[in-house]
Amino acid sequence: MDTNNPNGAIQSHEAFIAFVRGLSKDFRDNNSTWENNTVESYLDALAAWAEDMDGYYENRGELTPADINWNFIAQLLLAAKHYE
Repeated sequence: MDTNNPNGAIQSHEAFIAFVRGLSKDFRDNNSTWENNTVESYLDALAAWAEDMDGYYENRGELTPADINWNFIAQLLLAAKHYE
């Protein structure tokens, strides 16, 4: 899976796990190409993108997804803070 452009390919639990593992591998192999190469800057960028995402979708001529489970995303991020 292309970690630079999942392009709708993440339709299952397994595909999501593969995508996240792919991001991790890409960071290990190519971290000099990442704009945000610390956890702090990555999370700040994540928040900034979420704040501006309506403009992203508007510029692409698409509707912002309406069915995002924000609480679940927050649970994933928080769980990873402590999970081994």
